[in-house]
Amino acid sequence: MDLKVPKPCPLGGGQVLKIQKVLNNNVVIALHRSGYEAVLVGRGLGFGKHPGDGVEEDSAEKVFVLKDPRERIRYARVLEEVDKPFAALVTQGIAMMEDLLGTTLGERIHWSLTDHLFFAVKRLKEGIAVKNPFLREVEVLYPKEYAAAQAMIRWLSEEIDLPMPEDETAFVALHVHSAMGGESLSQVSRKNNIISQMIKITEESLGFTLNRKSPQYMRLIRHLSFFIDRIEGSMEGDPMDSVEEMMRKEHPIPYGIAAKLCLFLQNALGKPVPRAETVYLTIHIQRLYNSTKHSE
Repeated sequence: MDLKVPKPCPLGGGQVLKIQKVLNNNVVIALHRSGYEAVLVGRGLGFGKHPGDGVEEDSAEKVFVLKDPRERIRYARVLEEVDKPFAALVTQGIAMMEDLLGTTLGERIHWSLTDHLFFAVKRLKEGIAVKNPFLREVEVLYPKEYAAAQAMIRWLSEEIDLPMPEDETAFVALHVHSAMGGESLSQVSRKNNIISQMIKITEESLGFTLNRKSPQYMRLIRHLSFFIDRIEGSMEGDPMDSVEEMMRKEHPIPYGIAAKLCLFLQNALGKPVPRAETVYLTIHIQRLYNSTKHSE
C-alpha cells in the first residue's frame, strides 16, 4: 500500500519554518510557529534541504507538533540512536495510520513506535523474531487499530525490502491503541496479559485448545476486556442470585471455570468482583463448551 502524500504546494502566503533536522526526502523536523518542534511530512519536503533552511508549512501533508517536553526529549534521544531515514519511514507510517483511522494519535507514538520498530527490524536482520503472545487477542480486541497497523507494516516491509511477521502488526496495533486511548503501553500490555492468562486457565480447565477464529472465542475475548474495564472502574452489575444458582446446577463445568476466572481476576486487580460477573462468564464459556462438543 502506498502512502498517499500529495506534492508540495507552491510557495507563497504560507508560514515558513526553520528546518532543524532532515530525516529523509519526505520528512523534516522544524521549529514551529507555536515555538514547539514539529515533524513535517510531505513528498520531496526535505529534498536538497539542510538544517537552517526554510520550509513552507503549507507544503506538508502532515504536521506533528511535539508540545509535551517529555515526549520531545524522548523523541530526540531515540533519533540519536536510530537510523534517520528509518525514523522518517516510521513517521510516514504514522501519518498513514492517522489517515486510515481518521484521528490524531498521541505524541508518545513518535518515539515509542520508532524505537520499537527500529530494534525489531534489527533483530529480524539478525534472524531473531520476537513472538507476540497476544496476537489473536489484539486482532479481536482492536480491529481498527489492527487493520491500520497491518497496512502500515505491509507498506514498511516493501520500503525496507524485509518481510515483517504478523506478530509485529499486533505490536504496532498495541502502540496505536495506546496512542488513541491515552493509556500507557504498559497498561494495555497488562490488560492483555491478564486476558491471556484467563484464556489459559479456561483451556486447562476445559482440557482442549480454543479455536481462536471462532465467533464464540471472539465474543469471550471482548467480554473479558469489558469485564476488566468494569472491575477497574468499580462498576457493579445487577444482582442475579437466582440465575447464578440455576447456572451452577445446570452448567457445573462452565460455572466452575467462570468462578475460577473471577477469583483469578480479583487477585490480579486487587478489587472485588461482583457475583453477577460469574453468570455472564458462565454464559460465554457454556457457548464455547457446546460449540466444541458439537464439532467433535
